[in-house]
Amino acid sequence: MRRARKKSSAASIPEYDLHGLTAIEAEREILRVLKLHEGKSGQQVLFIHGKGGSGVIADVVARVGRRDPRVSQVEPGFLNPGVTTLVLNGKRGGSPPPAKEDYLSLPPPRIRKRKR
Repeated sequence: MRRARKKSSAASIPEYDLHGLTAIEAEREILRVLKLHEGKSGQQVLFIHGKGGSGVIADVVARVGRRDPRVSQVEPGFLNPGVTTLVLNGKRGGSPPPAKEDYLSLPPPRIRKRKR
């Protein structure tokens, strides 16, 4: 299921819609987009995550942007809090390993004690 879409205009900033994705799916999509645009210094990529709810996807975009060596700046939307822009620095290379934060991993299994 791919919901992210690139805007077709060549002169504009590419936009990717992350609505409806889980945190893990959004992180994978962000890393895929960064790989697609790596090596382009000063390239801006706009991620649309929405402003409602708990802001999990917005947090994922910001966290991936801060951790990825290909991103020079993370710019939250000034007039629109439902978007975040990542500015690339032109570096090529691998992305950091996915984070293992609480909201990205599954809850631990319940351990039941046996009755004796």
